[in-house]
Amino acid sequence: MKQSLAKEFISRVGKIGKRWGIGEPAGKIWGALAYSHKPLTQKEIAQKCSYSLGLVSRNLHLLRKMDIVVLSNQKGKERVYRTVSSFSESFSRLVSKFKAEELNRVLKLLENSMERKKNSARQKMSETLGSLMTN
Repeated sequence: MKQSLAKEFISRVGKIGKRWGIGEPAGKIWGALAYSHKPLTQKEIAQKCSYSLGLVSRNLHLLRKMDIVVLSNQKGKERVYRTVSSFSESFSRLVSKFKAEELNRVLKLLENSMERKKNSARQKMSETLGSLMTN
């Protein structure tokens, strides 16, 4: 029962990762770490997620850059990783990051569009006034 719950949690967090733009592998790795009661090595994460060590390594790098996962310590030659905070806190941070980056891009796009429309309206007004002055 506990094993199937872990797999279901990891799978669902993978889907969240996919929907929120960090990718399903990063989401599943985040889910495996969030579900675990202890920090995990790359090999343990790879086993829980059925991923290659290379894929795990690349996605751990991404999650570390996003401040969701940190290097906890080393177990011999192996690095050990853990989540920075609870799943809900990390998800809130992901949503905030999305809002900050994606919504700002949309706002800039709209501002630029409005500026172009203003410039176009000014140009038309100037042309109209110019034609009235020459007639």
